[in-house]
Formats: sequence, structure tokens, C-alpha cells
Amino acid sequence: MLVLFDFDGTLADTLPRLLRLWPQLARELRLNDPGPEGLQALRSRPLAEVLAALKVPWWKVPPLLWRGRTLLHGDPEPIAFFPGMADLLCSLDSLGVEWGILTTNGLALVRRALRENGVPEPGLLEAGLGLSGKRERLRHLAQQQEIALSQVVLVADEPRDAEAAQAAGVGFLGVAWGYATAQALRASGGGRIVETPEELLEALMEGRYVLDGAVAEEELRPGFLSRLARRFAWLPDLF
Repeated sequence: MLVLFDFDGTLADTLPRLLRLWPQLARELRLNDPGPEGLQALRSRPLAEVLAALKVPWWKVPPLLWRGRTLLHGDPEPIAFFPGMADLLCSLDSLGVEWGILTTNGLALVRRALRENGVPEPGLLEAGLGLSGKRERLRHLAQQQEIALSQVVLVADEPRDAEAAQAAGVGFLGVAWGYATAQALRASGGGRIVETPEELLEALMEGRYVLDGAVAEEELRPGFLSRLARRFAWLPDLF
């Protein structure tokens, strides 16, 4: 089993930082700035509608991503992981579970965030992707790791991630605490949505995730579930 995590909105709580930096991005690139409340309202809309509302034509997407990464990396504030996520990654790593990160964000920023949150860098770290680059990378990584697509699961927070997973033929688990709302994820047909890191851990432990519109069950090596359950016995105290 290979677990691939999105970064922004799934592992790292970068939405407040983006809301704070958007006015500068909008000024520099001559985009629309609907204000914090307007940006929050866009979380429930599909990507195409978000780009239209912000007046981002297709040819401005690459410079927008580049400048956004630069501003995010230059922001001195620490990058906080969502509660429970750093511990989940550390435990997966210590148990020998193969996991990685796929993100549109910059490599330097992701590495910095991992260090700040005490998480070892995974062997699979794909950064700087475009808004629609995950489908190809999912297939490539599965081939590179010589693992069946049915044994790969993407954990992410946006409808475009669910669509990429479905197009690539891999499993998907959506998280409700990210950039897109849980309602937007469900409306996209993304399948199973988890509300807390505890529920995410349970889904991974059970090997249950959405694959081609159905719940797939993955065989995990003997002893994995019991060891992981003991490791995370403290999690319910957080919620």
C-alpha cells in the first residue's frame, strides 16, 4: 500500500496564510480580490468557478503559482500542521508504511514545514506540480514504485484531487478540514470524506478507501493494525 498526501489543506494549515497574502497577489497580477469573506465563500465552488471569480485566465495560472510559492516561502511565520497529522506521518514512517507527498507548493517550503513539525522527509516528495498535474504523477509513481494502482490511495482536500485520483485509477480519501468544504467534496462525487485525523487513521488502518466509486479493501501486512492502534491510542483525547 502506498499513501500519497496532498500538502496544503491536508497536512498543512496554509489557508490563513493564503488569505493574508492574496491581496498582494491580486495587486501584482491584476486579479480580483473579493476580500476574506469572498475568498472563504469560494471554498464551496469548483476550481473553474474559483478561477473565473478571481479573474484568473488560463495563461496567468503558471505565474500565479510561481509568485504564490515565492510569497509563501518568504513568509517568516511557521507552517503549522493540522493537529494529529504530524504524529500520523511519523508513525507511518516508523512502521515502514510507504507514504509520500504530491503538491503544487514549492519543494523548499514543504521541506521547511516538515522540519518545523518534526516529520521526517518521505522518500516520495513531488512538489511544484500544476493545478492539473496529479493524475499523471499518480500513475508515474505507481509505475516507478512497481505497485498496482489499486494499492495507491491519495489523501487530499479538493474536488480536483478526487477527480485526478479517479482518472488515474487510484483510491481516494477526502479530508473535511482543507481548502474545499466537505460539501464541495461530496458534491464532486469524491466518495469517502473523513472529518478528523482520527477517522483518517481508522480508514487507513482498515484499508478502506474510495476506488472507482466504491469502497475498496486493501490487505495490510500482519500486525500493522494492532501496532498502529496502540501508537494512536491518545488521539481521541484531541477531539
